[in-house]
Amino acid sequence: NWVIGNEINARTEWYYLPSTNLEYNVSAYIKAFRIFYNGIKSKNANANIYNSLDQEWQRKSNPGCFLSKDYLDQFNADILREGNIDWGLSFHPYNTPLYDPMAWRQLGSLLNNTVRTKYITMENFHILVDYMHQPQFLAPNGQVRSISISEIGYTSSYGEDKQYASLAYGYQMAASFPEVDAFMYFRQTDEQSEVNAKLAQGLYALNGHRKAAYDLYRVLGTPQAGPALNKASSIIGMDVNQLVASRAVHTR
Repeated sequence: NWVIGNEINARTEWYYLPSTNLEYNVSAYIKAFRIFYNGIKSKNANANIYNSLDQEWQRKSNPGCFLSKDYLDQFNADILREGNIDWGLSFHPYNTPLYDPMAWRQLGSLLNNTVRTKYITMENFHILVDYMHQPQFLAPNGQVRSISISEIGYTSSYGEDKQYASLAYGYQMAASFPEVDAFMYFRQTDEQSEVNAKLAQGLYALNGHRKAAYDLYRVLGTPQAGPALNKASSIIGMDVNQLVASRAVHTR
């Protein structure tokens, strides 16, 4: 599995190009993407090769960046025009704001249950999955493209219980989609500047303390996950699997 670039729509933070023109930026990225794609596929035809977008679907925090929806649309249109290939979508559906501790109940002013949502987080991730089901986004074999949640994390700055429940909810939501092939947690150990910003997303604290989320993470996706998910459900106040299955957006 290969991810080419990082949050390519975030031009000023992660994918540095001098132009603020969307078509120019996407065209330049596609040239690089195809070089890597062809090189990797020549060695391993079964490799998955992904682009990378952040959660700022229809609202950007920095005016020099691009909306991830606009970038995705332009990327797909250009790929189709030049010759369709089997690219995958890598997405970072962090909570919004990043320091929000509750993945299952986000701010209603920032996201909703429609394609017009400002942000896509795990709570409304089905919008992105449904979007990728559109005929123009299908892979050359007619199937929905592989989606990778290649970076995500949840803060314990407002309590380890909320981090625990958010991680359980996020993982179970990802696992409910057959199109999603990866769920990669961002940070093993807290980092001081992030802790200062209320982004204590590690499974370990700076002093080596193993947080409750560590014990959860090690059993997620295994037959031993039941008691851990029950604990998450008690924190949320609703069965986490029922909440995931409902595809409801419970904002606050």
